[in-house]
Amino acid sequence: MSRLGESIVEALLKYNKEAWCRAFFKERRKCDVVENNMCKTFNSWILAARFKSIITMLEEIRVKVMKRMNQLRQFSEKWIIDVSPTTMDILRKNAEIADNCEVKFSGDLDFEIHDPPYKHVVDLKKKVCSCRSWQLKGIPCGHALTTIHYKDWVVESFVDHCYKKETYLKAS
Repeated sequence: MSRLGESIVEALLKYNKEAWCRAFFKERRKCDVVENNMCKTFNSWILAARFKSIITMLEEIRVKVMKRMNQLRQFSEKWIIDVSPTTMDILRKNAEIADNCEVKFSGDLDFEIHDPPYKHVVDLKKKVCSCRSWQLKGIPCGHALTTIHYKDWVVESFVDHCYKKETYLKAS
């Protein structure tokens, strides 16, 4: 951060670090997104309703949300595996990282992963990696995938429940 300049660092440190620095993100939320694009997307999605009377606006938003939930339910019913297609895309990208990693066994379910020039520690029992990506997203990072493949276990069982078909179907 020092490369940004002293005045910028001082200005940043005035803000709550949990709002802008991944190192301080809470792991329970399963989201590592820092920007406000979701708010902008939602606001543009309800734009037509925003200029109507409050009751009409809320009714239009309610109907839009119901339609969207129905679309997501129908979409998730077509999944051929237990996790979302978006999650599978992330797992494929993480598998490319895993291809460059080397497992150094250090315990029953604890591993040291060499991802040159870095080393990471993965605990499969706790579902954590020292890179923190797995904890923040709920999707095994490349280092975790290296260990899961090493143990020849099913990757989908290590994905957080919020990405599972069953959860999507319950939510709609």
